[in-house]
Amino acid sequence: MNRYQRVSRPEWILLAAVLVGGCADGGEEATGTSGPGDDATEATTDAGVPGDGDGDGDGDGLPEVLSLRFAHFAPGASGVDACVAAAEGQTFEGPLLGSPGVAFRGGARVIEVSPASEPVVRWVAAGADDCEVALDGTSDTPVGLEGAGAAMVALTDADGISPSNDLQTRVLVSPTVEIPVDSRRFFVRFWNLAVDADEVSLKQNLCTNPFAAFDSTAYGQPGFSPNNQGPVFSASVTAGRDDFTTDIVVCGAGEAPLVQISDFVFNKGELQLVVLSGDGTDTSPWDVTRCVENELVSMDCESGLADPPSLRALP
Repeated sequence: MNRYQRVSRPEWILLAAVLVGGCADGGEEATGTSGPGDDATEATTDAGVPGDGDGDGDGDGLPEVLSLRFAHFAPGASGVDACVAAAEGQTFEGPLLGSPGVAFRGGARVIEVSPASEPVVRWVAAGADDCEVALDGTSDTPVGLEGAGAAMVALTDADGISPSNDLQTRVLVSPTVEIPVDSRRFFVRFWNLAVDADEVSLKQNLCTNPFAAFDSTAYGQPGFSPNNQGPVFSASVTAGRDDFTTDIVVCGAGEAPLVQISDFVFNKGELQLVVLSGDGTDTSPWDVTRCVENELVSMDCESGLADPPSLRALP
């Protein structure tokens, strides 16, 4: 029987608890700069952001379980599966993601691992019967979790410049946070995994909006929030509302819109990871994938959110 298992429904509650074990809902609120036509009372930026914690554990600072969420964001690669070894030099177990594996922008799968392990990931071709042959262009990758509750392990393009057949595994560790049940705040992280899209920004409404939730994010890097001075953007939903719904845009250099999404929903009490991927071609256009990080309610993230060209505003 495999040591690493996909998460079954009763375990989601435990993993969700691991992901939200950190700091209080504090900080002074300040009204953010709104985009053209935006109601500034709809959401306010907040200086308070989730902080680091030592997780829920057995007294030694380690969480009870760790979760790895696998994702495929390499536009030039076919379907993949994944194997995991407890440490370098140990036997790989898997494939773990289930038939038919994970396609480009396919659903990210959650695997639980022991907090005492130092897991190593090996990608294999979708449909592989074992872990003997690594996927062409990939190498085995140790996953440094650094005491966090979870991480996204993503197959990506190596340098972010097309054309490229080189692949690279990137790991984004989820912050250990506490979001109180009655919180009116929502939290967002951003990760740029889009080929030929360097120095991108995430804004509200239009690229000409001087306020950016995340600004000048290089390929392969998580976003930095100028407002919150960290990797997490935080804002408050208007009292009496459950969410903040707005149009968002991902902008390239020179304020050119790469992706526009109408009626993007930020629910209060949620920590969302927004991932930009694709290579800007007709077969793999730039698009956004959204994952809720503090609720492992679904095995899948949500992709294909971009507006069709007919609905996109001019720069």
